[in-house]
Amino acid sequence: MSNIRFESVTKQFANAQRPSVAEVSLQIDEGSFVVLLGPSGCGKTTMLKMINRLVEPTAGAIYLGEQNILNMDATELRRQIGYVIQQIGLFPHMTVAKNIAIVPELLKWPKDKIETRIDELLTLVDLPPEEYRNRYPSQMSGGQRQRVGVARALAGDPDVILMDEPFGAIDAITRSGLQDEMIHLHRRLKKTIVFVTHDVEEALRLADKIVIMREGSIVQYDSPFTILSHPADQFVRDLVGADDMVRQLSLIRVETAMEPLPADYVINGCPSIAYDADLRAALSVLLSTHAAALTVMDEETPLGLLTLQSIQSAATA
Repeated sequence: MSNIRFESVTKQFANAQRPSVAEVSLQIDEGSFVVLLGPSGCGKTTMLKMINRLVEPTAGAIYLGEQNILNMDATELRRQIGYVIQQIGLFPHMTVAKNIAIVPELLKWPKDKIETRIDELLTLVDLPPEEYRNRYPSQMSGGQRQRVGVARALAGDPDVILMDEPFGAIDAITRSGLQDEMIHLHRRLKKTIVFVTHDVEEALRLADKIVIMREGSIVQYDSPFTILSHPADQFVRDLVGADDMVRQLSLIRVETAMEPLPADYVINGCPSIAYDADLRAALSVLLSTHAAALTVMDEETPLGLLTLQSIQSAATA
């Protein structure tokens, strides 16, 4: 099981005036994409680093499945958890293939299994193995290096991936592409992902659920849709821009507002929209085509229907 549970967790750093994290209790479900969001100094990175024991809690307990992580060997724990940081941390003297192979080699995988895994992961992150496996980090762009960082985090096939501001140093266009890649990877692999950011748009775009933090405490923990439509207080409302309706539409994924397919549904040429597109884009398609509904698609598979009424319901709920 890869669910994560915080039970009354506190972290008090020496000489700090207040705890970085204060009496936090939280359940992160297996296979979910949870984003920790808040201003600098709110405790989100400390929360993340306590999961793989880069930071030890002062009080409370953290469970991975049914195991208290404080009772586990820290090195073994970290080999079970993928970790991606903003600085990427690739070893410059190693090729891409060697960087990705680090954890499988520590886990003593057979050489042929490691080689196969390297090619699988490079393909998964859209870096053709024949072109990239023998490159060095200095021969790649920032976005390409970050993709290798994601591949390396996945190399040992961990159930949990921790990501600390992973796209913070990337330009806006590349960042958007990497966010798209993370959405597709999560949907395909079903890993439990805990992701730290201070970027509200990034959080709303990626997350199944968002933890909004302030001064070491959780202010609200809910879906992006609920946080936008029912912010817990004025701090949350201001942080996410809950009063900006157009922004809401541009940050809510189509799949969160779609209606189920009727039992007798048949694809009949009605316009389609990708499940991970945003409602603003969907509204544009509906208005330009005068269609009664859009078919929500995952590649070739229809998932649901989207109508003007369902967009309006999402925007005003």
